[in-house]
Amino acid sequence: RQGYPLPSLGICVAMVREYPWDASCRMFLVAFELVPELLVDTVVPSCADCQSFCLDGQEVLWIDRDDREVLRCKRADVRKGSSSELFQLEGTTRVTSIATASDKILLTRAKSHSVEVFDSGGNWLMRLGDHTRGCQDGEAAQVRF
Repeated sequence: RQGYPLPSLGICVAMVREYPWDASCRMFLVAFELVPELLVDTVVPSCADCQSFCLDGQEVLWIDRDDREVLRCKRADVRKGSSSELFQLEGTTRVTSIATASDKILLTRAKSHSVEVFDSGGNWLMRLGDHTRGCQDGEAAQVRF
């Protein structure tokens, strides 16, 4: 599927707006399989209003918001065209970044000077930093985690 058995040069993932002229519209993930002389694109399955994403090996990990305003952490294998919901997040504050490290999922949120740490099953483990502060409070020399 998606250009095989041609050799793959990798996967590229991008967030795109539903309506390019509207900065407040929903965002979607689009994945590109890079192969010689052929570029195959796929809308990442089951992705609603995407807030943040990262590549984790050959999979894409992302946070989106469904029609009921619920934040969900999902994972997709772009080459297989399959996806699954890992867990739902508490609250509605926008997720600004997501990353993985040592089987942990790390999130940052708007208006929070902290990093939330979850295990791969979605269990909340800890918060690093001060979530009561905004992320841009104070001078750069005073920034502390």
